[in-house]
Amino acid sequence: MRCGPFLVTDKLSTTMELIDTLAFPYAVAVCDSSLHPPGNSWNRNIFRTPNSPPFDHWPAWAPEVPQGMPLTVEELRTAAFQLHSRAAQQRTLKVIEFASALSGSAWESLSRVKMFQLGFPIPILQKSFVLRNGKKAKADFWFQEQRIVGEFDGRGKYLRANWGGGLTLQERIMAEKVRENQIRSQGVGFARWDWKELMNTETLASILRQAGLRQSRPMTGPWGIC
Repeated sequence: MRCGPFLVTDKLSTTMELIDTLAFPYAVAVCDSSLHPPGNSWNRNIFRTPNSPPFDHWPAWAPEVPQGMPLTVEELRTAAFQLHSRAAQQRTLKVIEFASALSGSAWESLSRVKMFQLGFPIPILQKSFVLRNGKKAKADFWFQEQRIVGEFDGRGKYLRANWGGGLTLQERIMAEKVRENQIRSQGVGFARWDWKELMNTETLASILRQAGLRQSRPMTGPWGIC
């Protein structure tokens, strides 16, 4: 299979190999991405014909978006049962069960796994809020019972050239502050963390507790802290 000038393994095989070999949090990030369409207008069937592989119609390498057509949960589950051992099958199925096409980035996927491992409530993903101007703003995580928004605050959304509609860095930061304040005005609390805080388990747990979330006993086993 070809992706531009590169010969590559097919998406399903690559995804399953990574899920089978990576630690649980990173396996979930890969699985989330495999389910996520590149854009809102993506249609699984647009390019699928019997004799033309998807990558022949998706030649550009874009590292910030998923590649190729999204996989389905059914495709992943079927492939899981073809793995080399029952233990590998069961572990992979746990990753697939936990995965979500709604995750907006690898950092959101890792955040979701960490929160689950720490025993925090399971959030709703990509919750929409209506701002004063009528526009909708999506939050990474929404803890409905506690009315708390959680967001991974990566540098990328402030520094990427294609984010912010041509605004300067300062204007992007101010726009984000206005967005947060308008969501807060609806009786909503906020918890934000960056990459360094995400990678420090105690720091992330402290941020979430300070926002008003309560954790149960951390889980053990294949979904536990790792």
